[in-house]
Amino acid sequence: MAAPPSAAQADAAVAPPSAGPNAAPSAGTEAAPTTGYTVEIKPNFRRAVRAITNTSAFQRATFTLIDKATNREIASSVFVGHGARSPMTLESNGSPVWKFVGRPEARLVKVYIEHSSRSPNGPFAPSKLAKPVTIKKEPDDGNNEEYYFSVFLSEEWTDNDYDDGVVTVVQWK
Repeated sequence: MAAPPSAAQADAAVAPPSAGPNAAPSAGTEAAPTTGYTVEIKPNFRRAVRAITNTSAFQRATFTLIDKATNREIASSVFVGHGARSPMTLESNGSPVWKFVGRPEARLVKVYIEHSSRSPNGPFAPSKLAKPVTIKKEPDDGNNEEYYFSVFLSEEWTDNDYDDGVVTVVQWK
């Protein structure tokens, strides 16, 4: 089974965070750097990461939580799965969601997605990954919480529909 990039490789080539909550989506899509793309996690925001797959190929999505100030990896987890509109689950415990509490420091979540047409054990190849899009939902009269919703779309190089692996990162405060 192919291993995700090492910490040294990730630290050397982390893609810059999203341009911001109101940034326009990038024009077109491109292959992600071998370390994936990142989104910023705001200080004191709780967050949850989920992933779904929409292909018969096996998908593996690696998530890494990074301290923004030091670029140090804090935690990492892997979602796996395959099938039409199927939730991916954490490789470690089978849960469909990776939740974590808010911290006073800014963080980054890095996402890297791979696919294998042969087996859940690989070999895995990098999927094409569209740059993430982040949407901000302001508090309003009916809801006092502030939300950020980020989505990553991947393609396994077969039909260019960018729905083979979909990863969402939700933040709220």
